[in-house]
Amino acid sequence: MIPKEDDEVIFAISSTVGSLYPVHIKRFQPIVALLENLCQFEETMVRDSSCASIVAMVEKLTEEDTVSGIIPAVLRLADATSFTAKVSALNIMSAIYEKCGDHKPALRK
Repeated sequence: MIPKEDDEVIFAISSTVGSLYPVHIKRFQPIVALLENLCQFEETMVRDSSCASIVAMVEKLTEEDTVSGIIPAVLRLADATSFTAKVSALNIMSAIYEKCGDHKPALRK
């Protein structure tokens, strides 16, 4: 169990790390990996801000980058056993659906 004080730090990280791309960090894959892990957090604020950070990053990505980097992460979240991961996947899917190209049927499953 993570102490309450740490939840606030993790919330701060999850809410700001998405804004680092592309200004401070040129590769989005490491950020997506971190946010994917944070999307599975039990704390609702951390989970929601992680989803929001991913959605904000998708707005800056091309459709190819979304397909290659974001969709696999979303599908992993959707296939996870935890309920929190599935909720996060749904939050992200609804926001990125238009940029999914030919992968829309995979997201609907």
